[in-house]
Amino acid sequence: MDTPSDGVVDAFVDAAPDAVRDAGVQLSKMTYVKPSNRGGQFAPVAISGDGNTFVVGASAEASAAMGINGNQQDTSTPFTGAAYVFVRSGSSWVQQAYLKSSSSVTGKRFGWTVSISGDGNTIAVASIFESSVAGDSGAVYVFTRTGSAWTEQAMLKASNPETYDGFANSLALSTDGQTLIVGANGEDSASNMINGDQSDNSAPHAGAAYVFVRNANVWTIQAYLKASNARAAAGFGRSVATAGNGNVVVVGSQGESSAATGVDGAQTFSGGAQASGAAYVFTRTNTTWAQTAYIKASNTRASTHFGWAVALSSDATTLAVGAPQEASAASGIDGDQSSVTAPSSGAVYVFARSGGTWVQQAYAKASNPDTGDFFAEAIALSADGSRLIVGAAEEDGGSSALNGNQQDNSVDGSGAAYVFGRSGSTWTQLVYAKAINPGNSDSFGSSPDGHDIAVSGDGSLFAIGAMFETGSGTGVGSVPDDLGPGSGAVYLLE
Repeated sequence: MDTPSDGVVDAFVDAAPDAVRDAGVQLSKMTYVKPSNRGGQFAPVAISGDGNTFVVGASAEASAAMGINGNQQDTSTPFTGAAYVFVRSGSSWVQQAYLKSSSSVTGKRFGWTVSISGDGNTIAVASIFESSVAGDSGAVYVFTRTGSAWTEQAMLKASNPETYDGFANSLALSTDGQTLIVGANGEDSASNMINGDQSDNSAPHAGAAYVFVRNANVWTIQAYLKASNARAAAGFGRSVATAGNGNVVVVGSQGESSAATGVDGAQTFSGGAQASGAAYVFTRTNTTWAQTAYIKASNTRASTHFGWAVALSSDATTLAVGAPQEASAASGIDGDQSSVTAPSSGAVYVFARSGGTWVQQAYAKASNPDTGDFFAEAIALSADGSRLIVGAAEEDGGSSALNGNQQDNSVDGSGAAYVFGRSGSTWTQLVYAKAINPGNSDSFGSSPDGHDIAVSGDGSLFAIGAMFETGSGTGVGSVPDDLGPGSGAVYLLE
């Protein structure tokens, strides 16, 4: 497909497979979105539940501006970072705000990841190397909207901030915006209980997650979450997800190392299953938290990094867990899980909850799995859990837009995204998506931090980031080119 002249491609429906139309997914337009000032590594994205607002982080943006809608053309403070808010205007999208933190310091990486409430009126932005209290300890900035005006409401820190804890590596806001989960995959405590000893530093990079709640516009820490089998290098907090009401939380731990399979198996460390990964489910009753499930892959193996990404439906009955270094050469749904001939091809595991019991519902692979594609480095679920989008940052396809030639591997690391749909309990791949301008090493669909995929609550709008896309344009629908190294882009699929 030729590159469009205006960064918008229409009329995908006729070319889409029957499964897309049968599932009620139209996906008739892809829009190419750039920041207003070519902010670097523009890609981490979140969509409001109502699908009318989305926010994109750009942690390599370099302006010294502070606050809202400052000078975007300044480039004096490398890697300070920014976030950009876009809203619907009729059938189009416009940038509503340019967000910076209340302090502007080189290297803070504000915009590392982002999260947004269901109505779009609350946004959380990670600044993973923010350095107050302790150098590079990290922070989260919360912004709120009244009408169309944005203000910074709070800056949040861990209750035990320390250098390189990775606080704010991952974020998840509840639909009502009153609960925020913050992962810190480099936190060092060996505590294995909720609200345990935060001063312990005997388990480097065991990881933690923090629950913040808002009451009358004031944010406080409600809980300090640790894995029930906390251990050094587990990376608990690498990913987080929350139910719509904030009462169920899932935390991924891609470096966890038990040999268990399935749900609630033995949590004992196994040298033969290092970095197999796990996901932990926590439930809140009133203000009290408890771990309620420990989840592993059905084909646990070392170095698959199950838990690198997690996604949870609004009602907390569907859970998806990504394992981007899973090695099966199977394709599609529920293929051969014993295969190990396609290292780092990646897989997604979907679990369904009935009552208090989780069971694996599907094992999903790309329709064109290849070694090193890293399928499932980023994932997102619609509110009802019936739509799943999965990124594969290193997929090499050279086709553009939707449902092109999946056997074309002519553009190294261009990246791809895959949309799956569920009917009853049966999952089907609906769409194979590429950028409208695929380029070498663009990482369309994900990036090393794995935050570049989002979906609206009703599953009708998808956003796919490409952190290393090289277009020099600005704004919505600009003409794609290759003249802006590392600027990044987001593609809207609706």
